[in-house]
Amino acid sequence: MENTDNRIGKKIRQFRILEGYTQKELADKCGLSESAIRNYELGIRVPDNETINLIAEALIINPYELSNYDMENADSVIHALFELESLYGIYPEEIDGDIVIRFSSSEETEYLKDTESVERLKSHLFNWAKMRAVLSKDSSGATDYFVWRTTYPKSENDKPGHRDDVRLNNQLVKSAYKNKKDNSQNDQDELYLKIHSLKNTMKSIPPELERIYKEYKNHSDKKS
Repeated sequence: MENTDNRIGKKIRQFRILEGYTQKELADKCGLSESAIRNYELGIRVPDNETINLIAEALIINPYELSNYDMENADSVIHALFELESLYGIYPEEIDGDIVIRFSSSEETEYLKDTESVERLKSHLFNWAKMRAVLSKDSSGATDYFVWRTTYPKSENDKPGHRDDVRLNNQLVKSAYKNKKDNSQNDQDELYLKIHSLKNTMKSIPPELERIYKEYKNHSDKKS
């Protein structure tokens, strides 16, 4: 992950060059020394808020563009999202009065240097959407959802989505069983198949699911 202090320095350099200023010219406009601008751009020193405001005014940009992001400040968060657009090609779109986040098409994102990270982020977002839909429906699930968020992903070496898909299927099976009395025979057959799939995927399954599996299997054996 990029050092945030160095990110600020790179931003200063980026906008300075866009405006066509030398380090000395920018320094003169801000009432700073040329060495101060050089050290900021190299990440050797970090400008304080007052200095950031001076530099931003000279470069005719919003100070939030040069600041470390404050996630409790909506004006700062929007600039964080602007940077995500530059890095990952995401953008907002209004659909029926709601705002959704989309990824730019592959043709539009040829400028992105790290397409592998873009695909990994997409995988994370798919996992997030699925887990939130399943786990945030009731109070007990909300606790599981919080734990999932604080431990995700389990490891940098994890294949994106693998463990979470297993856990998701596990949760789906348990959710289906909660409404077992209202399920049709076809629903129960599907439930059995899901648990059977889990048994083939995992070394072990929770005792509750093992019991459901055995009950259904015994019932099916008696019918046959």
